[in-house]
Amino acid sequence: MENQITTKAIVLLTGVNSRERYKAAISVAGDLRFRGITPIIALPKNSIYERFFTERGYEVVPTPVFPESKGLLLKIAKALKMGQSIQDFFKLFEIKSISGVFSFGGNISLPALEAAVRLPKKVKVFLVEQNADIAKVHEEFVSKATRIYLPFQEMEAKLNLPNSFVSGIPVEREVLRSEPMEFTTTKKKLLVLGCRKDTKEFNDMVFYLLDNYSEIKRDFYIIQETGERDVASISRYYEKQKIDATCEMFYDNRGPCLKAADIVISRPNSDVIAEITALKKQAIYIPLPQSKDYFQKLNALQLAKSGAAYLIEDRTTGTPAKRYKKLMQILSSYTRQEDVMKDKLAEMDFENSSKRIAGDIEFLLQGKH
Repeated sequence: MENQITTKAIVLLTGVNSRERYKAAISVAGDLRFRGITPIIALPKNSIYERFFTERGYEVVPTPVFPESKGLLLKIAKALKMGQSIQDFFKLFEIKSISGVFSFGGNISLPALEAAVRLPKKVKVFLVEQNADIAKVHEEFVSKATRIYLPFQEMEAKLNLPNSFVSGIPVEREVLRSEPMEFTTTKKKLLVLGCRKDTKEFNDMVFYLLDNYSEIKRDFYIIQETGERDVASISRYYEKQKIDATCEMFYDNRGPCLKAADIVISRPNSDVIAEITALKKQAIYIPLPQSKDYFQKLNALQLAKSGAAYLIEDRTTGTPAKRYKKLMQILSSYTRQEDVMKDKLAEMDFENSSKRIAGDIEFLLQGKH
């Protein structure tokens, strides 16, 4: 268990319903506990993330899941379930003397947020945004929140919210502490990080580059992350083509491969951009179309405009040949921008994001605002 001191306050963490949110939550929880603030984690029943929190000594309480409601009867049932859940959180706040609710978004955070803002003696509300726009669930709570934590400086100017705080995106400690993977090669190391929503496009992209640009084979050792069903076939392809490469299933901890990499090609998911930025690695982001993932392109645009990353438009823009040509231009010249880009990444200081959030919450819970 991580070091802890006497409890000053108790905060409920909610909205942890994805890998991206779990990784940020485990980081924030650790820094809150270090400051003497006890986190309680609200999770749906049988959540795959429950054991990761309980193993670290955190208390977990249940929160319901609210699927999309279609039809009048389902909407009525959902409203009744929401009403009961809000009452349950009223009781929890009283029994546990909870001082604040920290939300990562998602429908599962709604009952705790509603309970917090409805209490006569309001529980403080803290909203964290991990992407370059306000999460839909958070929109109605923005004006009621004590603090909204934003990932990018430019968002603060755009949104003009008096209760905002630019924190960056929290990064899991294991990623920051990890040692780099070791490879017996003198080549530059190109890390290709897939996306669980669409591994095929990234796999096809790697094959296209290798088949059409001999300098990829000549100059780079490829480290590729992909889905479980693709690892064997991709590894056989590399072996048959005599290409210097390593292909692995999705990493639980990307720290070692990120630290080994010279440049990264990736989807701009919030957890990936947090890790890449914190480790100050140059990255080429290729977002999914916004019809598949609303936030990816916004994240990539934000980083590219600030000079902290490269952006290749999604497959709905331009031809594959043009996009691959631009990709190769970046791969052949990225070292010229290395120092400038690392300075931009250092300014963002994502590696200390979780500490900033925990420190600010401690400050606000003491009433110093």
